[in-house]
Amino acid sequence: MNTRDPASARLPPEILQAATMGLIALREMEIKETHRLIFGLMTFNTCSWLYCPSRNTSDPGMLDARRGVVDNITGSSEPGMKLLQVLSLEDACGGGCHGFCGDCEGRWESGHAEVRKKAWAALPEVFGLRA
Repeated sequence: MNTRDPASARLPPEILQAATMGLIALREMEIKETHRLIFGLMTFNTCSWLYCPSRNTSDPGMLDARRGVVDNITGSSEPGMKLLQVLSLEDACGGGCHGFCGDCEGRWESGHAEVRKKAWAALPEVFGLRA
């Protein structure tokens, strides 16, 4: 709403419902794709660098690093919005990114870029703006 509208102005229920459902769908996409990127695309033992910390599946620190990325994104105060942002792995970690080598970072960033493109393309449909 803008300052030209009276304070008593309200959005119609169908607009509020579409906005709410769109935000929920965006949030679900963010959670699903973040999990897929961190625990699927960046699976243990897929890194080509022999000394990458992610290759050590018995290292609880590596699992904590992956959980940290997921928690930082999905625990955001702006649910669904990090999916639409350009994020480096360092951004996704919240600045304390340990346990990922350069190859892991590259896979994250290219994977997140693809997900971001899909999310932006899906926005009109998610918010009910396409028939």
